[in-house]
Amino acid sequence: MSEHINRAVDRLAEALYELSYRGRISINPDIRMLLCPGQPKPEDARHLHAIGLSAEVVELLADAIEQLLITHDTAGGPVDPTGADDFARNNPELAKDVASAFTGINLTELTRSVLDDTDPTDRMSVTRALDAMFGHIAEEDGDES
Repeated sequence: MSEHINRAVDRLAEALYELSYRGRISINPDIRMLLCPGQPKPEDARHLHAIGLSAEVVELLADAIEQLLITHDTAGGPVDPTGADDFARNNPELAKDVASAFTGINLTELTRSVLDDTDPTDRMSVTRALDAMFGHIAEEDGDES
């Protein structure tokens, strides 16, 4: 799979993981969504995501998608819901600075650094917090939790 597609899948998965933890009252989701690149190969396994969602969150997500489709249809073309294109067009230097700040971040190194700086007794709660933000993080010995 192309890096662009893998990044798109991972970005959507991160957003859905974040959404899935909002207001969750049970660890057993009502709906399980599997997300992966079109025809994944074994080397694409890190881009496979299983996301658990409540029925209420799925309803909200469906409503948001319907609104995006309406906006897309009335605008007559693709819509940038974040406003990033307008921002970049109006603030080219600042947009370049922001982009360069984020392209230098390596989530694996950042995660490792956070866990290394964490008291061992607090590591599991920090790992859970990182999971909530970025999706599942394998435990240090490589086992899945």
